[in-house]
Amino acid sequence: MNMGLRSGRMCRMRPGQRERTEDAESRKRCRVSRRLRLQMIRARGMCEACLFSAAAIGAGLVAQVPAVRPLGRLLASTPDSFMAFNGPIRGQLLELKDGRLLVNDPRRRQVVMYSADLARHSIVADTASGARLRYGVDGVSIVPFRGDSIIMIDAASLSMLVLGPDGAAVRAMALPRPQEARYLVSAYPAGPLLEFGPPAFDGQSHIIYVKKFALSPAARRAQSGGSGTPRDDSAAIVRFDVTTRVVDTAGAIALGGRQISTTTANGVVTLHMTVNPVAFVDDWTVTADGRIALIRAGDFHIDWVDPGLNRSVSPRVPFEWQRLTDSDKVALVDSVRAAEARDKTATEVIEPVRADQLADYRPPFAGVSNRSGAPMADREGNIWIRPNATSRQSGEAVYDVIDPRGQITDRVQVPRGLTLVGFGRGVAYVTSRDDRAVPVLSRFSIR
Repeated sequence: MNMGLRSGRMCRMRPGQRERTEDAESRKRCRVSRRLRLQMIRARGMCEACLFSAAAIGAGLVAQVPAVRPLGRLLASTPDSFMAFNGPIRGQLLELKDGRLLVNDPRRRQVVMYSADLARHSIVADTASGARLRYGVDGVSIVPFRGDSIIMIDAASLSMLVLGPDGAAVRAMALPRPQEARYLVSAYPAGPLLEFGPPAFDGQSHIIYVKKFALSPAARRAQSGGSGTPRDDSAAIVRFDVTTRVVDTAGAIALGGRQISTTTANGVVTLHMTVNPVAFVDDWTVTADGRIALIRAGDFHIDWVDPGLNRSVSPRVPFEWQRLTDSDKVALVDSVRAAEARDKTATEVIEPVRADQLADYRPPFAGVSNRSGAPMADREGNIWIRPNATSRQSGEAVYDVIDPRGQITDRVQVPRGLTLVGFGRGVAYVTSRDDRAVPVLSRFSIR
C-alpha cells in the first residue's frame, strides 16, 4: 500500500520487481508508513469500543429514568361543547391567578373566559357585531403579559391589545414587524395554526416567536440551485422588546431541510416539495422563569437562553433510540408516496427523499413542524416533551418531564382519548370528547 510516498519511493515490492532505491530515507518512510497503518487499525478498534461504551452508558441512563405514572385525578370539566374541533392550540389557554381560564378558540373565532370551576363562560372577543372586542378576520393569538394582563395579537389591524384581568382592553401597541404577523397569529382557516408554535412572553419585556430566515434574492437562488425557492433549513427565534421596541434574534432551530420549488405551466403554479419522513427537526418553548429552551433533535439535548441572552447547555436526555433497518426505510418512503397518491392535488406535488438518504435512527421527538406533539412548559419551570419512545402503550401518550437542569424528573402517562393542551398552577388542561362525541375541556391535577 502506498501511503502518500513520492513516485519511485516504494515500501512494498511486487514479486519480480527490481528495487529502485535502498537509501536510508526511503527505508525510514517505509517504517513510518507501517507505523501509521498500525495506528489507524488501533484507532479504528478504539472508536468501535467507544461507540459500544456510549451505547452501554445510554442504556444505563434510560434504565435510571423515573417509572411512568398516570396523570392525576379529574377536577373539573366544561358542561357544554368546548369547541367544534379537537381543542385549543397549545399556548392559547391561559389560567389567571383566581383560577379563571382565558381560551383562544380559532375554530369559532372567539376568545372565551371560563369561570374557575369551568361551569360558566363569557365571550371576550368575537366576530359577531356588538362584541366587546373584535376577533380579527386574519386570526388572533393570546400571550400572557405582566401580572394578570394578557396581550391579544390581531393580524388584521396589525396591533397588540393589552387586556386587563376582566378581558377589557387597556391599551394598544403596534406590531413590531407587520410583515411577520403570520408568525404571531392563528390564521384559521385561511392558514396554518401557528406553524412554529404560539408566541410567548419571558416575564420581563420580550415577546418571543419563531420565523423563517429572510434571505436575499441572490442567497435564495444560490441555496435553491437556481429555482428561487430555498430549503426550509432553519428558523430564527425572534424577541421583541415591548418597552424599547427593539427586535433581536436569540437563536435558531433546525427545520429538517425540506426542498421546495415551483413550476408554472399554462398559468398554473405547482408547488413541488421533497420531504424527509424522519427528519431531525428541533423544537422550542419558553419556561416559567423566562428562559428559551431550544430542544435539539440531533442528540436530544436542550440549549438554554435566558432573558439576558446568556447561554447554557444541558446534558443529553436519556432516550431509547430506535434504529431503522433498510426495510424500515423503504416502508417509510413508500408510505409517503401512498399518502401523496391518495391526497394528490393539481397544484401540489410531494415527493419523499430516497430511502438511502434517511437517517439510521428515528428522531427522538416530532419537532416543530408537527404541533400535535409540541413541548409545553408548566408553571413550575418544567418542560413536558412527548418522545417517540418504544415503551409507550398503544393510544396513550407518555411525557418526559424535564426540569430546569435538563434532567428527567418525572414521566406522566396521559390516558387514551385525552390531548394535553396547557397548564395552570399544579394542574394540567386536556381536551377530549364525551359520550356524545362533544368536545370538552377538563382540568386534572398533575399528581
